[in-house]
Amino acid sequence: MKSWLEVDADGREYLVRSGSGIVTAVSPLTHSPVTDASDFLRVDISCDAPAGRARAIRYSAHPRVLRNSVIAELAQRAEEGQFSVNWTVEWHRLDHIPGNIPIMSLNLSTDTHASLIVLERVLSEQDVQVEIPDFVPASWGS
Repeated sequence: MKSWLEVDADGREYLVRSGSGIVTAVSPLTHSPVTDASDFLRVDISCDAPAGRARAIRYSAHPRVLRNSVIAELAQRAEEGQFSVNWTVEWHRLDHIPGNIPIMSLNLSTDTHASLIVLERVLSEQDVQVEIPDFVPASWGS
């Protein structure tokens, strides 16, 4: 997993992280158990452990994504197929949090919202099809 800080158009820091993992759930992002009428979905990602770290500690991310977006559709397919993905998430401060407070001083789960910006399938060797021609010239073997 990689992490870095960026600055938005208003000069406020935000946190960006990227890594790989598996989408474990996609669910409506709502605070009411009765309705799922939110414009957003919560995407739960089980992140691969950083290089050199034991898998004993569970790393996960829970960003939101617009319900009818391309990324939401891919997240749902990734959950169903359980294939590896590369992801990028941005943590932006909530509107009422002053911009002069460093993002790393905030509680990311209560003072920010996490947005899934990139989600793409990681191709394995089985996913890559090598086309073998019907006729292979003898000269290819020498």
